[in-house]
Amino acid sequence: MRPYGEAALLVDVPTAAHARALGALARELPDVEDVVPAASSLLVRVALPEATALVAARLAALGTPAPESGTPGRHVEIPVTYDGEDLPALAAHLGLSVGEVVARHSAPRYTAAFAGFAPGFVYLEGVPVELVVPRRSEPRKRVPRGAVALAAGYTAVYPRESPGGWHLLGRTEVTLFDPTRAEPALVRPGDTVSFVPDAVPRSAAALPVDSADGSAGSSSGGAVAHRGAPPATKSGPVAVCPDPTRGRSTAGGRSTAVEVLAPGPLTIVTDLGRAGRADVGVAPSGAFDVDAHRTANALVGNDEGAATLEVLLGPLVLRADGAVVLAVVGPAVPVRVNGLAIESGRAIVVPAGARLEVGPASAGLRCWVAVAGGWDVPPVVGSRARDTLAGLGPEPLAAGTVLTVGRAHRAHRHVGCDSRTAARGTARTGAGADLRVGVGAGAGDGAGAGAHRSADAGAVPKSGTSVRPAGDSRAGAPEPTRRTPDAAAPPGRVAELPVLPPPRPELLASGAWDAMLDSAYIVSHEANRVAVRLDGPAVATRAPADLPSQGLVAGAVQVPPSGRPVVFGPDHPLTGGYPVAAVLTSAGLARLAQLRPGAAVRFVTAPAGDNPAGDSPACDTPAGRRGAGRGDRGRGGAGTGRGGLPR
Repeated sequence: MRPYGEAALLVDVPTAAHARALGALARELPDVEDVVPAASSLLVRVALPEATALVAARLAALGTPAPESGTPGRHVEIPVTYDGEDLPALAAHLGLSVGEVVARHSAPRYTAAFAGFAPGFVYLEGVPVELVVPRRSEPRKRVPRGAVALAAGYTAVYPRESPGGWHLLGRTEVTLFDPTRAEPALVRPGDTVSFVPDAVPRSAAALPVDSADGSAGSSSGGAVAHRGAPPATKSGPVAVCPDPTRGRSTAGGRSTAVEVLAPGPLTIVTDLGRAGRADVGVAPSGAFDVDAHRTANALVGNDEGAATLEVLLGPLVLRADGAVVLAVVGPAVPVRVNGLAIESGRAIVVPAGARLEVGPASAGLRCWVAVAGGWDVPPVVGSRARDTLAGLGPEPLAAGTVLTVGRAHRAHRHVGCDSRTAARGTARTGAGADLRVGVGAGAGDGAGAGAHRSADAGAVPKSGTSVRPAGDSRAGAPEPTRRTPDAAAPPGRVAELPVLPPPRPELLASGAWDAMLDSAYIVSHEANRVAVRLDGPAVATRAPADLPSQGLVAGAVQVPPSGRPVVFGPDHPLTGGYPVAAVLTSAGLARLAQLRPGAAVRFVTAPAGDNPAGDSPACDTPAGRRGAGRGDRGRGGAGTGRGGLPR
C-alpha cells in the first residue's frame, strides 16, 4: 500500500479481479470517496487528507480478498464492422489473414477488467495470445468514436473521438456511455462482452437494452445486454439529487435570469465534481482550484458544493434581470459594474440590469464567480461541473446563454445525497446562513448593525455594495476568510510547484528525482483542464514497456516515452499506463491553474507533514524513504528539501 498524493492510496494486488473485489469492500469504508480498480492495483481516494492514515489501516485490515465470485455481471453483445484502418497491416505482422484475425478477435467472451481514460472506455481482458501486440509506436491524434481497437493484451471500444495508440480493427454504432440512461455505462467492470461481426446492419434500428428499472431502452445503438444481477455498489444506479429550490428565486416566486453577453475564451460551470462514479468510468472533475471555488461560495453564503463559474482569462460579461449578490475570486482580476471598478475577493451586489465585467486577468489565468443561491443548471451524473475530457455537464458558456440563479444557499452535489459529505461541507462554510447586505461602504468598514438588511427581503443596495453572512452585522465584523489563488510568477521568476514523492519511486531512474528538482521547465501551449505539458529536461525512468495501467489523481506528474512531464488537471483520465514521477499538492495544483503558456516552473518538495498517509504503518513508506532529507537544500517557502527518494 502506497501513499498517492495528499488524499489517496495505491494498493498493489495480483490481478484486476482482485482489484475489483477489494474495491467493492473499500467502497463501503468510512471516509472513502471513490475507488479505481486497474490491472494490478486499486486506487482509493479519501474524502479528507487527515483521514488517509485511518483509511490505510482499515484497508490493511481487509487483507486481499479473493476475486469476486457468485454474483455475475451482465453479458453484452456488440455488433462490429471489421474494416479498421490497422487491420490489414496487423494481420500481415501476425502472419494471419484478415479473416483469421477477425475470427480470433470475435471468438472469446471478454471480461471487463477496469475503466479507462473516459466514461464508457473499459479494458477488456481475454485477448487470444496470438493477438497480443504492443501499442502503436506513434499514437493517433484522432481515433473516431466507436472504434474497436486492440493493444497490450486488451481490447476496447472508444466511446468518443479522442487521441489513442491502439490498433484499429473495426467500428460499432453502440453507445458506450449515455448520461441519460439509468445506468450510463453500457459495460461496467465485471461484465462480459462478445463482439459479433456484422451481426446487425448499420442502418438497423437499435435493439433494446435492459435498463436499471427493468424496462427496455433503445439508446445502446445496437448492443444487446443480457442481465445477471448487477454488481453491488454503495451508491447503486446513478441518481440525481433532487433540488427543491430549482425554478424559484430569492425574490418572491420568479427565477432571476443572468444573460451571458460575452463568455471570454472559455467559461464553464463547475462545482466539487463527481465523487463516487469511477465504477462507470467517470472521473471527479470539478474546479481546478477547489479552495478558490469554496472561498467564492463562502463569500456569498452558499454551501461549498454550489456551482460557480470558472473563467479563463475573460472578459466575462453578464447582465441579470434582477439584483444578485456575486463574488469573484482570482488573482488580480478586474471587476466592473456598469464601468465602476470593484475590488475582487469580496461579495458585491449587482443591481438589476447592470452590466458586470470580469477580467481580462492581468496576471494568472483563471477566476471563479459565485452567485448567492448558486448557478441553477441541471446536474449530469450527480454534478453540475463541466468535464472537458468526458464531455459531461453543461456546455461552455456562449454569448446569449441564460443562466438561472437558485434560491437556497445550500446545493446538492453528491450522487445518492451522501449525508456525511454534505454535513462536512456545511460545517466548513457555514452554509445556510442568510445573507445580509451592507448599504454603506465595504465590509469591515465599521458599518453598524442597523446598516444591514436582508437581501432576501427585497433590499436593492447600490452597485458594488459588499455583503457579509448573517451574524456578522456587528461593527467592524471581519469578512469570511478567503485565500487569493497564487498567480503565475512575474516575468523572469520561476513559479514553484510543491510535490510529494510518486507512489512507485522504483520506476524512476537513479538520480532522476534529484535531477527533476534541479531542473526548470516551461509551460507549453499544450495546456488545458485535462493536462499541462511541460518543456524542459527529460525525466529518466526505468519503467517496463508493458507497465500496467493504474489509477490517476489530479496533480499526478506523468512521464510518457518522450520524458517531457505531463501534469494532470481536474479533468484527467481515470487510469494511465506511464510512470508517475511526482504528485502535486493541492497548493501546487492551485498554482498550476494560474500558469500561462511560457511560464517557468520548478518542482519543489512539499513541507513535512503534507503526506498524511506517509507515517501510517499500513503503508509501504519507511521513514528513510519518505521523510529523510527534508531539512536539506530547501527551496524558499515552497518546500524544505529533496524528500529522500533513493538515488
